[in-house]
Amino acid sequence: MASGVDAKLSQEESTPLTEAERPWYDMALQAVPEDQRAAFGAIPGDVLCVVRGFQHAKHRKEDTLKSVVSIAEWRQTVNYYNIFASALPGFTEFHNNWKESIVGPDSYGHMIQVPPCRRKPRVA
Repeated sequence: MASGVDAKLSQEESTPLTEAERPWYDMALQAVPEDQRAAFGAIPGDVLCVVRGFQHAKHRKEDTLKSVVSIAEWRQTVNYYNIFASALPGFTEFHNNWKESIVGPDSYGHMIQVPPCRRKPRVA
């Protein structure tokens, strides 16, 4: 069961963008390279997570912008926006050998994933 603090933080994290956060959100999104801005902003929670993550930082503007730019650079490096466009190499073999189950959400709404409990035979 969640503590009062956890429940409070969980509630705060899931609230919509506030008017006080709007300028920070816009500033952070503008720091994302133009060729990624639409894709990055398509999931507003991504930008909002960064904005809220640095809301109490001593150097809030600098830290917020540095973080959002770093995330954008990483996404460019790993081809983030196309990663699920096709199956990754070894996808079928991996899932045939490591079947997992999703049993439902925990008290925070996170999905619980359970790996197999039996040992798989080694393939020579």
